[in-house]
Amino acid sequence: GSAVTFHGNKLSFIDSVIEGNLGLSGPKSDAAGGAVLFVVGRDSKDPHSAIFLNCTISTNTVSALYAVSNVAGGAIAFISGPSPNILDENKNVSIVFKDCLITNNSVHMNSDPDPHSSLLLGGAISVSLDDFTVRMVVMHCHFAGNRIWSTNEVAIAAGGAIYFTSRSVNSRFAVVDTVFSNNSASAGKALFSISQAGLCFGGAISIESTAFVNITASNFTSNRCLGGEMGVSGARSHGGALSIVYPTRTSVFGNRILISQTKFLHNSVLHRAFASYGRSVATGGAVHIDLDIGRQIESLSVRDCEFAHNHVSSESSGAGGALFIQGVKSSFSKPISITHNMFADNYVASSLKTAEIESQPLQGVAIARSLVCPTSAGALYIEISEPKGNVTRATEFIMRRSKFTQNEVTGPQASGAAVCIVGLPNATIWDSEWKGNELRCTQPGDGS
Repeated sequence: GSAVTFHGNKLSFIDSVIEGNLGLSGPKSDAAGGAVLFVVGRDSKDPHSAIFLNCTISTNTVSALYAVSNVAGGAIAFISGPSPNILDENKNVSIVFKDCLITNNSVHMNSDPDPHSSLLLGGAISVSLDDFTVRMVVMHCHFAGNRIWSTNEVAIAAGGAIYFTSRSVNSRFAVVDTVFSNNSASAGKALFSISQAGLCFGGAISIESTAFVNITASNFTSNRCLGGEMGVSGARSHGGALSIVYPTRTSVFGNRILISQTKFLHNSVLHRAFASYGRSVATGGAVHIDLDIGRQIESLSVRDCEFAHNHVSSESSGAGGALFIQGVKSSFSKPISITHNMFADNYVASSLKTAEIESQPLQGVAIARSLVCPTSAGALYIEISEPKGNVTRATEFIMRRSKFTQNEVTGPQASGAAVCIVGLPNATIWDSEWKGNELRCTQPGDGS
């Protein structure tokens, strides 16, 4: 933290301006917190807490001038102090941002090519507290123009405004009445020699956690996720506004995911991978949810939301112009519920030639699997696959009172102008409307 580094229990910023601070990394070192760094240690029996109330947090940057492992938190970063990598459910951390204006902060890498993977996390805020139970609330805030970017190679970029990770099932992440506009995450140009290359998650928010996620009464507008150009495993972009991934390194059950009363407008996933490599994917123009690791969650519900003018544009495979959900049949203890939502003028456009992606865990951020339908679902894509071993529960899908208007898919092997549902034995759709959706197949005989 170039302005404040805090090793303690309780930190409060009230009616403060945090502006124009810069943190630079040294050779081969991590960098975190362009303005504020909160180091959470284990040596105190008291809970840790941080509150930012009515603050202006602007134009702060953390930058790496050399190839490093992690660069996190353009303005503010929360990290664990030196300790064993053991989850302690009884160690609690509370983080609150309320009535704050958080703008034009950035995480930046400008380094020579390096054969090692790097992580760029949280253009404005990064919370990397795997070993703690974290309860984070963002309320009545505005995040605008925050970004992750690179002038050279970088492997993984996650969370243009916020990155959050905690492997405790008791953790909570809530966003209430908050605006995210024009935030972006870009993975730059990936090295062909790096298998974990050109990966991007969450133009505004990237969540890698089994926490209870609650996004309500908020607005996500014109956020963007941009994958790299090439790589042995291909560049991949997920979630123009929001990406939620259950991490592969945890074995606990998951929790609830609730997205309600929220608008997703003009968000995008852009994909620059060369189609000839055929090992790349772009998903979730607005929202990407990947639970494809066999974890059980209590419920997944999207209700009373508006998805309009979101899109996925890819030189390889793409799916879910607005909303993308992927999981396995044993992941859900209750039906997936999509209720009273409007999907209008979302689209997927692809120049796909071939598409196949191998599933593999990466350092820090998990990856979506291969797509059964590689160019599909202008609005909503849901794919539930067969897990390994015996299945005792069949996942169900319920949609109620939703409208799909003028959504579109353009590309080879195209399917599902509005919706594509794969692998679900039971799907029930009630009282919904489908008007003016359009499928444009660019290869004869491939459309469905």
